[in-house]
Amino acid sequence: MPSLPARTLPDLPAAFMPPASWQDGAFVHEGRLLAHGYALPAGTPRGAVVILPGRAEFREKYFEVMHDLLARDLAVFCMDWFGQGSSGRHTRNSHKDHSRGFHHHVADLNAYIRDALTPTLHRHGFGNTPLLMLAHSMGGHLGLRYLATLQQSFAGAVLCSPMMGIHGVSDKPAWLTAGLTAALTPLHSFYAPLIWRGNWEEAACKPPGQDVLSSDPLRDSIQRQWFAANPHLQLGAPTWGWLHHALASCASLNNIDLLKNITLPTLFITAGDDTVVDNAGTLALAAHIPGTRHINIPGARHEIMMERDELRGALFNHFDNFLPACNIG
Repeated sequence: MPSLPARTLPDLPAAFMPPASWQDGAFVHEGRLLAHGYALPAGTPRGAVVILPGRAEFREKYFEVMHDLLARDLAVFCMDWFGQGSSGRHTRNSHKDHSRGFHHHVADLNAYIRDALTPTLHRHGFGNTPLLMLAHSMGGHLGLRYLATLQQSFAGAVLCSPMMGIHGVSDKPAWLTAGLTAALTPLHSFYAPLIWRGNWEEAACKPPGQDVLSSDPLRDSIQRQWFAANPHLQLGAPTWGWLHHALASCASLNNIDLLKNITLPTLFITAGDDTVVDNAGTLALAAHIPGTRHINIPGARHEIMMERDELRGALFNHFDNFLPACNIG
């Protein structure tokens, strides 16, 4: 197994620490180093949840969510997308969130399920365990691309604040945004002049609970605490290249015939106070997926799984009620 950087635990409550059964792993796909990990419940799992993180996120950020899922007798799996977390990076400046095409992420997800996740379940004697996708933001976008274009290994999918468009960008004419980012191809490795520009710096962060991601001060501080304790996890702003490929990938999903390929139970959960992704674009897209359910959680900001207890509780209530539709008893 390829080596991964050592993990330093920040000073956080036990709920945000690695589960007792947590195992780290890594593999290489098409030259890209991909970090991943998993944890199993004490008994036979009812299902296996594959967590797909959002932009700039990493496995450690979801340890609390993993504890919640393990308590439901669900196995948990998670992979760091290439370019973030403990996976490899695109550029010498590891803070730059760059892209050479989102199709590489979709291919990496397929390889992860085929070469790492499935063999792990078989090795532990749980080869017939149904898979459930639990995806956030960019992870929801990539998960939908996987479901629409590659083998459908999943019994169901829960997509939280999925990135089907970027707030304040996707409402502009597509010919304008696509033309602008394409024209700036020579600058694709440079930071895009957006709100979050440049390398990550803790001093530049807003006070916990006061930004656009979460209103819960502790959970809103989780990412920065992991970043501070583990510099290799740090990731800054997107480049023009990331923005170009993100918008192109969003446009590729606006294909009714493609979306009709997604026939498994799918639950879209939007945050009522989301100012990061375009909720209107999400609903327009979801309307073309057969049998889709949609839930909106008023008062929640973008990272619903990192929100206040009452908002997280609402999300997990909907999650629990959705499991029977995925044949997870």
